[in-house]
Amino acid sequence: MKKIAILLMVFLIGVLGTLWFVKNNHTTITDNQLIYNGIEQISKLQVTEGYFTEVHSYKDSKSYWNNLVSFDKKALVVVNSKAIISYDISKINIQADSINKTIIVDKLPAPEITIIPDINYYDIQQSSFNNFTASDFNKIKDDVMIELKQNPIVDDLKKQAHNRLFEELSKLMLLSKQYQWKVIDNTNSLEQFLKG
Repeated sequence: MKKIAILLMVFLIGVLGTLWFVKNNHTTITDNQLIYNGIEQISKLQVTEGYFTEVHSYKDSKSYWNNLVSFDKKALVVVNSKAIISYDISKINIQADSINKTIIVDKLPAPEITIIPDINYYDIQQSSFNNFTASDFNKIKDDVMIELKQNPIVDDLKKQAHNRLFEELSKLMLLSKQYQWKVIDNTNSLEQFLKG
C-alpha cells in the first residue's frame, strides 16, 4: 500500500511538474517586415477636408427547411471618415505671354476625392452555423466605401472645394489686372473673376 501511495505521489508530482513546465514555456513570436514601395513626387493642392460619421447595420440570415430554422448574424458598423478634395496642379495648363502681357488658361483639373474611413464594428452577433468571415468584412467595407462616395456631404465638399480653387485663382486674376495683363480663359470657368 505504501508503494502505491509513493507511486501515486510521484505520478502526481510528475503531472503537476509537466503542467507547470508547459504553462511557463508559452512563446509568442511576431514577425514584422517593411516593404518600401517608393516615393512619388506629386503636385496637389488640397483645398477642402471634411469629417463625418455614418452608422450602418449589417444583417445576414441563412434559413433551412423551408424557413423553419434561421441562423442570423448582424453587426453595427460605425464609420468615421475623412474626405479630402484636392486638385492635381500639374494638370493645370496656364501659359504666360510676356510680350503681349497675356495669361492663357487652357485647362483646369477635375477634383480628386480621397476618403479615408475608420471602420469600427460593434454589437457583433453571430451563430455557430452562420458566423462572420473575412469575406463578410471585406464586403461590408466595399459597401461602405460605395455609400461614402455617394454621400451628399461629399458632394457639398466638392462644391466647397471648387469655390476654394477659384478663390485661389482669383488672386491670379487680381494680380494680372493690377499689372494690366489680359487673361484669356479657354475653359470658360473663370468668367465671374474676369468680369469683376
